[in-house]
Amino acid sequence: MKAVVMEKPFELRVKELPTPKAKPGQVVIKVHACGICGSDVHGYEGKHFQFTYPRVMGHEFGGFIHEIGDGVSGVRIGDRVCAETNQPCKRCYLCTHGMPGLCQNRVTNGFDVDGGLAEYVAIPAENIVPVPEDMDLDSAVLAQPFGVSYHALHDRAAVKPGDTVLVIGAGGVGIGAMMVAKCMGARVIISDIVDYRLQTALVMGADYAVNSAAEDLPQRVKELTDGVGADVVLECVGGSQCLTLRQAVHAVRFRGIVITMGTFAGPEVVMDPNLIRWHEIDFRGSQGQYGAYAPTLKLLHESRFDIKSMCTHVFRLDGAQEAFDLLRHPGPEDRVIKILMKP
Repeated sequence: MKAVVMEKPFELRVKELPTPKAKPGQVVIKVHACGICGSDVHGYEGKHFQFTYPRVMGHEFGGFIHEIGDGVSGVRIGDRVCAETNQPCKRCYLCTHGMPGLCQNRVTNGFDVDGGLAEYVAIPAENIVPVPEDMDLDSAVLAQPFGVSYHALHDRAAVKPGDTVLVIGAGGVGIGAMMVAKCMGARVIISDIVDYRLQTALVMGADYAVNSAAEDLPQRVKELTDGVGADVVLECVGGSQCLTLRQAVHAVRFRGIVITMGTFAGPEVVMDPNLIRWHEIDFRGSQGQYGAYAPTLKLLHESRFDIKSMCTHVFRLDGAQEAFDLLRHPGPEDRVIKILMKP
């Protein structure tokens, strides 16, 4: 089979590999599509703590059941499925106390076990997520990062109808967070420094869009909330800057919630801890989406959002290098938000 292999940082190759076989408890998926996200780019650049090399990349994938291993029941050849990203150990303290998504012994598709940037991928059967019969498979694949937002909004922030949510960053994860928040009945303000991303977010349902390079974001949020601030702020940017975290703590209301979803390049972040104390701000982390993919698909499917609007580019596996270069260094004319790879 053909697969995209990251040999080491900055060295990507499309190779012929043996097609995986289903071991007991596993299924093999014939991959229909696989998304590329910021974490994949971090792995490409050698900046992701969990990435091991060489590795078949890809953790946002879906397709058709191709082979079923011994001991697996309840699925059939040809079933349309997506896949939970993480495989927790099920034995540690976190797993046995209801927090498998935080398992420190977990392995992750496309990071430390081979993933879905290939024609076929083998995964534990318990990780498959059925796709609704009348849901487009591309949309189901694109919804994977939305599960990260569902976990943040539903499990970590308990967002309610009528809440105001500020999403900082209008990339794939940020637009996904906006859409999930809208499905939950929230009013959503989204910010970015790239106008075409903000325009896409508005088309896809955001209530307000703010270019934070042109406007003072916390001030604009206060204007839109009668001086109160947002109930919940999601930081979806990360990277090698901390401006967005400072914006978040100034834009959230007293006793509001700030959730970090972006992956930061290092541990040093500068912001005002007194503001967090004086305003009694809840500062929370949120990572991953273990257990959230299925309810996310249900929520988005029932809400009938046009998820595919965020898919700006599609490549074959042979175009993997071009796809990664595009994500790392997009030009204004590229208007890239989300890339799908299709074997």
